[in-house]
Amino acid sequence: MAERVCKWCKYIESLQDRDLEEELQQYIANMPEELKVSDEIFNERLKQCNVCEYCHQGICRFCGCFVAARAAKKKMYCPHPEKSKWEQVRV
Repeated sequence: MAERVCKWCKYIESLQDRDLEEELQQYIANMPEELKVSDEIFNERLKQCNVCEYCHQGICRFCGCFVAARAAKKKMYCPHPEKSKWEQVRV
């Protein structure tokens, strides 16, 4: 019987040789200003994600996104199905 492999896990493994933190910072820095939230909102969103039990190493287990990239964008929201963790920090 063939072994089943999680596509997401395989993708994450392929990224191990890259400096994802640096790439993520560059992605956010190069985002047009009109699409970004303020630093205050960004930091508050990250703070809430970092204590969420569904955030693992900066990746959301609900949607698979890098939480820093999601937190930086104005039109994004917390994908938690029961209650958005960002309700108090929406733009």
